[in-house]
Amino acid sequence: MRNLLQRQKREIPVSEGRNPAENEKVRKALCLLFLLTAGGLSAQTGDKDRLLSLLSSGDRGSALVFCSENGAKAGADLALLKLCLEAAEEKKELPEFLPPACEKLAQNGEAAGFACLCKIHRLRGHNDIALANCRKAIAADPLYQLSYLEAAKTFSAAGRTDKALEYLNTAVGISSENYKAHYLLGEARERTGNYDGAASSYEKALKTLKPDSSPANLKKAGLIKKKLSGLKNRKRSALAREKKNKAARCRSEYSSLAGPGDVGKKYRKASECLSYSPSDPELAAELAGLALDLGKYEESEAGYKKALPGLKNREKKLEAAHNLAKACLRLNKTPEAEKALAMAYAAGDREPGYLKTYAEILEDSRNYDKALEVRTYLNGIKPERESLEIIETLKDKKMTSQEILEDLQRRGAVNSGKKALEPQDKTLFLAIRLAERKGALEQVRNKYQGYANLYVEVLEGKEFGRKLTLQGYKFYLRDLSQAAVRFFEKKAIRLTEVFKLRTLYGEPIFTPKGELTDEGIQAYFKALNGEKSWLMTYEEAIAGRSREAEEEAESVNEAVKGLLMAGYMEMSEGEYDWLMLATDCPDYVLKASPCNIKTVKSRERLRYFICNQEGLCTGTAIKLSLYISKYRDGNTDIPKEKRATAFFGAGGGPARKFCYKNRIWNGEE
Repeated sequence: MRNLLQRQKREIPVSEGRNPAENEKVRKALCLLFLLTAGGLSAQTGDKDRLLSLLSSGDRGSALVFCSENGAKAGADLALLKLCLEAAEEKKELPEFLPPACEKLAQNGEAAGFACLCKIHRLRGHNDIALANCRKAIAADPLYQLSYLEAAKTFSAAGRTDKALEYLNTAVGISSENYKAHYLLGEARERTGNYDGAASSYEKALKTLKPDSSPANLKKAGLIKKKLSGLKNRKRSALAREKKNKAARCRSEYSSLAGPGDVGKKYRKASECLSYSPSDPELAAELAGLALDLGKYEESEAGYKKALPGLKNREKKLEAAHNLAKACLRLNKTPEAEKALAMAYAAGDREPGYLKTYAEILEDSRNYDKALEVRTYLNGIKPERESLEIIETLKDKKMTSQEILEDLQRRGAVNSGKKALEPQDKTLFLAIRLAERKGALEQVRNKYQGYANLYVEVLEGKEFGRKLTLQGYKFYLRDLSQAAVRFFEKKAIRLTEVFKLRTLYGEPIFTPKGELTDEGIQAYFKALNGEKSWLMTYEEAIAGRSREAEEEAESVNEAVKGLLMAGYMEMSEGEYDWLMLATDCPDYVLKASPCNIKTVKSRERLRYFICNQEGLCTGTAIKLSLYISKYRDGNTDIPKEKRATAFFGAGGGPARKFCYKNRIWNGEE
């Protein structure tokens, strides 16, 4: 202060017209005035700093006490008034000096005065008057942050959080270092469900707190951290509620699509609904069913496998198991289909179709014990003669090797000294037993009376029974084979093709001698029952094929069937090679018109077809087909080139084959 006074003394101007004594008096007076002024400024600055320090440390209580004790001073000082205004947050906290001081400031057009009146009226519940004053404050000073905060609080009190958010966002834009602005914005965002935005505002509010250990600031920090933790839980709950509501709306929309209609539309809606309720087994099963209808077999399989463990309703569980089996069979996943049908069977399945499929799968996998159990159960639900025959067949298949061997020995079908059963022996046994069930014993006895050794009588339990001998079986087989040939001929299969027929597993139905094979007998009886149990030469065995190969084979079969209907017959690659040699025709000539030989490419080979039916083929094609007929009759010689004989024994030109110089020969050079 002394240095300051000395400096002021030097800087006080001295009038040239005064004497030194008068000038000294002036200097002393001015110095005194300066000291009084500087002291006042210093006191006011100290009050402001103290109040700021109290507010920044969060000690509102001490700040309010200071404002109450220094009302006159604060009322006369705009900076102190603003700080006191900020300290008061409740109606009872308003210092007595504040209302009249604010009225006076407002009359002078000060933004702080209007903001102060806005706060006072808000705390008194006069929201309309408060808002009017807030607007005046903003108009007076658009950058006075408190005006926006008070307007936001007033709108919040009136339930207008949307408007409060507008003012709070502006307040934060004016100053990003205001704890209260960020905190209030966080609260407003939290009320609207904007939990991410609220968390961001709370975190910013936390950063504005001074890094001290004042109890008030520690309390604020703890409150914010608690809010941030609560926000995470509220966000999870809100998301869960939103998801639940969306799921309910989606299910309602999906239910409105019930009944016949666009399967694709139902599939898309069910898929959307499942995204909201991924653990709903019934919805998962419905979606899997729609996927099955659309041919999405892999998706259907996965969907049913996911849904089945959670399904409680027995009927829905059975339906899901049936459809899972259907999808697996489409994918050529027989073991998976078996598991699904086993699940349905264990749940008390009474659907004959699926029980039959289950039994057939068990039979194919040689699980005869379980197959017999399922067939017996099925026969109890839907008794059929065919079921009884299959049950008897399964009983035969269940017999031990020793039991079968002894049975065959009694029939004279194998050597009495044979010790071990061979695979072909078992096949023969099953064929004889099938023949007996089809009435072979009675047929042989009636037709071949007087013939010996057609059957034997054996003691079975307490009664004697008759068994067909190998000799009797051969008599029956001869008659049965003739009937089978007539049967297949009635199916519009040419005789030469009849003897090339195969079972679905690719085994020949007839022997080279024209008798039914043991497998052929079974195929023939299935055919009599209306089953498609045989394969033509152009059809492939389906057992063990992949889904892709099966689809390709189906496509090939369709192409082949189309050619057969158009009057074509299939020939082997060897026959085609021989035809080119015998006719001297190149490949491109034979495949072009008028020869019109066709090829169909399958996965394994190229297949050849030649037209051979009058009325459907060209004359040239018919002539070519005669070459193949001669070849199949054993005339496989390729004619050698000779000279033709002219009239009166004169030597002619060279003999021509079907083609000459890479074109069909028409008698002209």
